[in-house]
Amino acid sequence: MDLELKRIRVRHDTTDGLLQLSNRLICNTAEYTPRCLENGKYEVKIQLDNAQKRVHLLIIRSNGRKAVGEFVAGNGVFKLKSGSIIVGDYVTWGLCIRSERRFNELTEMFVECLKKNEKIFLEIV
Repeated sequence: MDLELKRIRVRHDTTDGLLQLSNRLICNTAEYTPRCLENGKYEVKIQLDNAQKRVHLLIIRSNGRKAVGEFVAGNGVFKLKSGSIIVGDYVTWGLCIRSERRFNELTEMFVECLKKNEKIFLEIV
């Protein structure tokens, strides 16, 4: 699966984007501009955290093994860790709603890919 994150609004503090699959909108994104990932190609992997009963959607450089960011559910960008990308429905600069729903939908899409032994790639432009 090849996802594309198109950054459409960049301000000094917030970056808003569109997460797409084959030019079809999956959801909106929000990032904290000073901690945004660089444009480029990444791989996305699922990591289960049994202790916290959570799923992590890790973003990994395509030539590395270490996670450099992750997709997260949330509303505002200012408390994000470096490289984190909020998914949801756009409201205003740096703010998404229905984030948990979009995160769960994204997780389901990724699980289906894993069942088919497909890798998941993310290109940020």
